[in-house]
Amino acid sequence: MAPVNHSPSDHPSLSFCKSTESRGSTCASVSTASLLHNAGIESSGVSFAQISSAASNDSEVSVSMAQCNKILANYRQEDVVYALMTHLKEREGELKRITEQRNLTLKQKQATDMANQQLQGALAIQRNLLDAKEKTIQSLEHKLEKVGETARSTSHASEDKVMQLTEEVLSLNQEIVTAKQAHKGVLADKDNTICELKSEIEGLVSQIAKADRKKSSRYSRDLEEQVEELETKLGDAEKENAEFQIRVEDLEKQVKRKDWIISSLKQENEDQRHREDNLLVHVRGLQQTIDTYESRFMGKGIDVPIVLAKLQDAETRNKELVETLTQMGTQMSAMRTEGRKHGLDFDGIEMEFPIKDVTAMMMTSPTDTTPTGITDEEKRTFPPAIHDDIMSIDEEDEDADTATLNSILEPHDPFGKGDRDDLSLLIQDVRDGIEDIQNGGLCRCACSRGFERAGEPLLDIDAVISETFTD
Repeated sequence: MAPVNHSPSDHPSLSFCKSTESRGSTCASVSTASLLHNAGIESSGVSFAQISSAASNDSEVSVSMAQCNKILANYRQEDVVYALMTHLKEREGELKRITEQRNLTLKQKQATDMANQQLQGALAIQRNLLDAKEKTIQSLEHKLEKVGETARSTSHASEDKVMQLTEEVLSLNQEIVTAKQAHKGVLADKDNTICELKSEIEGLVSQIAKADRKKSSRYSRDLEEQVEELETKLGDAEKENAEFQIRVEDLEKQVKRKDWIISSLKQENEDQRHREDNLLVHVRGLQQTIDTYESRFMGKGIDVPIVLAKLQDAETRNKELVETLTQMGTQMSAMRTEGRKHGLDFDGIEMEFPIKDVTAMMMTSPTDTTPTGITDEEKRTFPPAIHDDIMSIDEEDEDADTATLNSILEPHDPFGKGDRDDLSLLIQDVRDGIEDIQNGGLCRCACSRGFERAGEPLLDIDAVISETFTD
C-alpha cells in the first residue's frame, strides 16, 4: 500500500529533483541526443564518440524513467499530480520571465535604435552647422580680401580698421577651432555610446536566439502537453460552471416566484387592512347604536311616572289574570267531576268550538284562570288538533303579552344606574306572569273538549262558558 501521510515536499520525485534548476539541468543532461536532433544538428562536426555517449545517455534515461515509474507507483496519484503541478507552475513562471526578458530586450533595442537615429540627426545638424560656419568663414575671408584690396588701393588709410578686422577674424577662427574640437569630442562620445549600444543589441539578440532555441526544445513540448491537459480540465470546469449557472437560474426563478407570492400576500394584507378599516367604521356605527341603547337603558329622557303607572297597571292586570285562571281551574275541575258523575266520556271526543271567540272573551274579560286543576298527563290526553290550537293560542297570548311588555319598557327606562337590580326583579316578575298566562291556555282546552253521552246531542260550549262566567 502507498503511504498516506507524506507531504508534497517529502515526495521521492521531489527529493530526486529538489529544485527546478537541478531538474532542468538533469533533463538537459539526459536528453542530449533528442536535443541535438530537435535543434537541427547546428554543429556539423559531431564525433562518433559524442553520438555513442548520447546513446548511452538515452539508455540511462530509459533506466531512470523505469525507476521513476516504480517509485511513482508506490505513492498516491494526488501527491504526484501536486508535484507535477508545482513543477508546471515553476516552468510557466520561468517561461514568463524569459518572455518578459525578451520583450524588455526588444524594447531596449527599439530604444537604442531611436537613440541612434536621434544621435545621427544631431550629428547631421552639427555637420550642417559646421558647413554653415565654414561658409561664413570663407565669405569673411573673401570680404577681408576685398577689404584688403580696397585698403591697399586707398593707400593704407584704414590700417586700424584692417587690424581690427584681422583680430576679429582671428577670434572667429579661434572660436571656430574650439567649436570644431568641442563638436569632435561630442561626436566621439556619441560614437562610443553607439558602439556600446550595438554591442548590447548583439548581446540581446543572442539572448533572444537562446530563448527561441529553448522554446523550440522538447521541454517546451512537454509544457505544451501539460497545458493541453490543463485546458481539458478547464473545459470540464467550464461545463460544471454551466451546470451551476443553470442551477443558479433555477434558484433565481424560485426567488422570483417567492417574490410574487410575497407581493400577493402584501396585496392581500392591504386588502385585509381595507376590510379592517371598513369593519372599524361598522364597529363605530355599532358603538353608536350601543351608546344609544345604553343611554336608553340608563334612563335618559324617559318619563318615569308614566312608565311606573304602566307597570302598576300591568301588575294589577297580571294579578287579575292569575285570579281568573284559578277560578276557571276550580270551575273546570268541578265540571269534570260533575260530568263523570253523569257518566260522560272525555277521551277521543272532538267538538267544534270558536276558539277565537273564546280568546277574545279571555282577553276582554277582567279576570283569567290558572291551570291548577289540569296536570301534564291530562294535557297529553288531548286530541292533536285541540293540542295544536292550544299551542297556537298560547303563542298568540305570549306575543301579545310580550308586545305589551315591550310597549311598556321600550320607549323609556324609569330606573337609573343604581336601580338596575330592582328593574331586573320587576322584569322577572313580568316574565313569570307571562309563563302563567301561557300555562293558563291549558284551561281553555277544556272549553274545546266535547261532552257527549251515549245517544245525546253535543253540548253547547258557549252556554257552558256563559254559565261559568255568570256563576
